[in-house]
Amino acid sequence: MINTSEEIKASLLGRTPEDDIATLIETCAMFSIAAVVSGKNPSDAVIHFNLNSQDVAVRIVSNIQRLVPKFNDEYFEISDTSNRVTLNIVKDVVPLLRELQLLDHQGLPYKGFNPDIILCDDKYIKDALIGLFLVRGTASTPKKNGIIEFSCPTENLALAIVGLIDRIHVLSSHRVVNNQARVSIKGMQNMVDLLRTIGAEDVAQSWEKRVEDCEISKNTNRLVNFDMANITRAAQAAATACNAIREAYEIIGYNNIPESLREAGDLRLKFPNYSLQELIDESEFNVSKHALAGRLRKLSSLATSLKKG
Repeated sequence: MINTSEEIKASLLGRTPEDDIATLIETCAMFSIAAVVSGKNPSDAVIHFNLNSQDVAVRIVSNIQRLVPKFNDEYFEISDTSNRVTLNIVKDVVPLLRELQLLDHQGLPYKGFNPDIILCDDKYIKDALIGLFLVRGTASTPKKNGIIEFSCPTENLALAIVGLIDRIHVLSSHRVVNNQARVSIKGMQNMVDLLRTIGAEDVAQSWEKRVEDCEISKNTNRLVNFDMANITRAAQAAATACNAIREAYEIIGYNNIPESLREAGDLRLKFPNYSLQELIDESEFNVSKHALAGRLRKLSSLATSLKKG
């Protein structure tokens, strides 16, 4: 069964960046949060991505090849082992980082977002968030305590992501647990707004439907429980009333009871679970609900007073 994170990523991978700027923003976001550069010298440097989906690895390669056409398949190595996918970029790493504008003025990789993301037009924020979610995003079911999260290598990057999300008017927060920084989006409306912003409209609608179905189920259960409680109370009250009537007949004597009270008592004993209106409908005498209830109360009170006496 497809999990929630995979559901979102499948939806995001179903669309491609609209133009080269969108492609650059998405790719830079992926590099900022997930790329690790190794190697002592620029000539033997290698870029590593540890991912959980081969489709995401293919997306990174496709984006790079769109932006820098000379990077054919020989520049990349993809391996899939133990549910983890490793993407390595094994040639011309420094030129690639320079082409993607991921190096600062000293020629070193940015430790956070590069200026292309920080200063991007609002319409490209979604592309940065798509890139971030594809490589380091997770989500849990929205039925109860749903949450969307981004795991970050540094707290500074987590704060930068919070600022990015704030620009689309979605509330988020960050925390550091066991030296792992995380950005969290909680609350159904916040999560749906984020999903719609990044283009996962089908998932947003699915989530809303799940929550709606859950609420309907809860309300139905509440109504059923309420009805059952009412039925139980009514049954208990009917049993108590019938016992009081039998006691009255036994203590006072059936023939010593006024006919109007006796008729009311007989009717209740014959139909113990009927409502007052249903009792009236079954009777041959014309009385109001108020009058019938009064006769039953009087019959019960007679037995009670005689028992005390």
